[in-house]
Amino acid sequence: FFRDIKPFQIIHDHLRKELLKDKLASANILSIPCSTGEEPYSIAMYLLDKGLPITSFNIDAVDISHRALEFAKQGTYGKNSFRSNNYHDYQSKYFTQKDTYYQIEESIKNKIDFNRLNILQGDYLLQNKYDFILCRNLLIYFDASTKERAFKNLSLFLKNTGL
Repeated sequence: FFRDIKPFQIIHDHLRKELLKDKLASANILSIPCSTGEEPYSIAMYLLDKGLPITSFNIDAVDISHRALEFAKQGTYGKNSFRSNNYHDYQSKYFTQKDTYYQIEESIKNKIDFNRLNILQGDYLLQNKYDFILCRNLLIYFDASTKERAFKNLSLFLKNTGL
């Protein structure tokens, strides 16, 4: 959790300045690959902790791994998931400790929509949907031609004004 909060700060600042001028506006955020869920949960906790209403954003978290998605949906984590220096306040506020693991609060858990997606195949239903796409750990696994296909699909998912 919270390995790199700079992208979350950028999302928050942009939401405050641009998207939330209209009180009914809601931003769509994509976390890909979401792996076991730490990034999308971190985004939700960060934005809520900064005072954004829970209705001001939607988070889709996608991964190709069924196993990772099932783990993420549980919202249950061990100590190893809390290795950065930025998580302490969030851990005490948004998790309940049970024996040797931590269970994320239901309101945070319910804010994330986990689904399977292969970025190389894309999904026409996601075209022009997202205001923000976080794909930090996606591209490191691909060769140049595969990266190009992934970028093409990601750009189709992103709104014209998206980041």
